[in-house]
Amino acid sequence: MVLKGGKGAVKTQDGWKSLSEAAEGDGGQGNAGRFFARRLQNFKAPAAQAEDLASKAKELKKTDDSYSGELTEEGVKELLSFGARPGGADAPTVSDAKGSVKFWIKDGVLSKYEFKVQGKVTFNGNDRDIDRTSSVEIKDVGSTKVEVPDEAKKKLSQALIPSGELRLTVARFELAKDRNINTRTQFDWV
Repeated sequence: MVLKGGKGAVKTQDGWKSLSEAAEGDGGQGNAGRFFARRLQNFKAPAAQAEDLASKAKELKKTDDSYSGELTEEGVKELLSFGARPGGADAPTVSDAKGSVKFWIKDGVLSKYEFKVQGKVTFNGNDRDIDRTSSVEIKDVGSTKVEVPDEAKKKLSQALIPSGELRLTVARFELAKDRNINTRTQFDWV
């Protein structure tokens, strides 16, 4: 997956597709392209996500090298529901929502953050207990090199509106055998 300037491309079994192409489908469940397209459309760069998480904290307490706090129930519900659904479709309902966030500071700069969310998510009549921990480590800023395949560049250029500064993000999502999603994200600012 590649995200650039608010537009993105996803590699599917049928090759690279823009986010809008990947989100299309037969409307049935199990559309991996739609799932990944939604993940990218809701993606936030680390600075924006850290700011969002801090706003969802009840309060943040400082320790030697970090700040931590409990997340609000409403904040956890937002994090577990993955945003609004297209076409006004019903969003999942979340109950028993709780979570926490922690930010590590090194030399006065955010170096890592982690958030934990738990709750029961009900969607399409199915209940699922979620207990997820997400960690983001910020390092090697300005030195990361990303090679975007030509097919992905083509999909991005077809959908892009020219702008000034570009932000390029490559994310990889894997669905594990236990149906948990493993995420690996690489950032490069140009």
